[in-house]
Amino acid sequence: MPGNIDSIMNGKKFFLPTALVASAVLLALAGWWWLGDDGDGAQVKYRLTKVERGTIVSTVAASGTLNAVKTIAVSSQISGQLKDVLVDFNSNVKPGQVLARIDPESYQLRISQARADLDAARSAALVQQNSVAGQRIELGKAKIALVDADRDLQRKKDLVGKGFISTSELDKAETTFRTATEQVALAEQGIRTQEAQVASAQANVRQREVALQSAQVDLEKTTIRAPVDGAVIARKVEPGQTVAASLSAPDLFIIAQDLRAMQVEASIDEADIGRLKVGQRASFTVDAFPRRNFSGSITQIRKAAQVIQNVVTYVVTISADNPDLALVPGMTANTRITVDRRDNVLKIANAALRFKPADEGRSAGKGPATGGRDSAVAAMSMGHAYVLPGDGKPQPVEVRTGLSDGTWSELLSGALKQGDEVIVGTQDTRNGAKVAPAAGPRMPF
Repeated sequence: MPGNIDSIMNGKKFFLPTALVASAVLLALAGWWWLGDDGDGAQVKYRLTKVERGTIVSTVAASGTLNAVKTIAVSSQISGQLKDVLVDFNSNVKPGQVLARIDPESYQLRISQARADLDAARSAALVQQNSVAGQRIELGKAKIALVDADRDLQRKKDLVGKGFISTSELDKAETTFRTATEQVALAEQGIRTQEAQVASAQANVRQREVALQSAQVDLEKTTIRAPVDGAVIARKVEPGQTVAASLSAPDLFIIAQDLRAMQVEASIDEADIGRLKVGQRASFTVDAFPRRNFSGSITQIRKAAQVIQNVVTYVVTISADNPDLALVPGMTANTRITVDRRDNVLKIANAALRFKPADEGRSAGKGPATGGRDSAVAAMSMGHAYVLPGDGKPQPVEVRTGLSDGTWSELLSGALKQGDEVIVGTQDTRNGAKVAPAAGPRMPF
């Protein structure tokens, strides 16, 4: 029948459309072209690289922000209107240098009021002291009267005994004596009361003195001075602006104490933080000087985690010398921290460890764990590399690898030596060069 093919299987007859048969033929031809054959029309070659001796450096890469090591925010403890602002951005300042002034008029009035209150308190204290002196005089008079009453009483007792005066005269003398005694006690009590009032007046004087000192301190605070030697990197106020310090001290200026010593605050992923230690060396670049490398070392690993969109990072500070003041606070630094290093060791390309011939699973990329992350460490990792002997058929060689920098791995043991060539990929020369990478799978048909 036209357009069909008779197929006989197990005594049964099937009919296949011509289009399906043609598709199967095309697929077979495509598979033959891809896999190659032994004829002259196709030739598969392998890309090779040598086992080398050199240095492997494992690093952790991160980005961070440059900041001065010591940054001080200059604030105002009092409220008022700024009368003068005497510094600008990038101004170099010395300790005690005047940065700005707040209008002092209201604070000068407070000092005048405090002085008047102090004078009044001192006058009141003096009045109380004079009152004490008057009470002491009264006490003296009362004591004299008591002595006189006592003498009179004793004389009249003798006269009554001799019958010269009546007993009524004695009674009057006794009453006068008791009255004099009460007058002495009353004068003593008055002195104690006046002394307490003097103490209160003197305490009031001290309070007024403190109020005057406080007003003087506030007046001094109207002059904003630099606390340290450094450079002004931020100025947040202008003349005429009102400063309100009722709830919190507002920042007026930010001073970087020494821009020759800076630090990078780098954000390190939680998977890498365990590999870092204080003192490890680091290098970084900034966009302003892309061809210049700056160096430093880890000075602090902060334990406070920062979680942003479920990504956990930790801040690591890295010292950064800045003798020529090329670095500026706020720059973005691309850092690389050296966590381990191997010098003069055999090293093998990671591509060789990932390579697998097409006839072994038709797939590559399942080699040993040699550091899928940039600069990862694969300690004592077993795997295979392939060499190409004289018969042209790849042969596996067992190897043990150590430190990896993401491109090369340290070769700890195995039959390979320096200069040996290992396979890193295939090159199909049919119809021009077509490179099949080591990690890419080949499609079977």
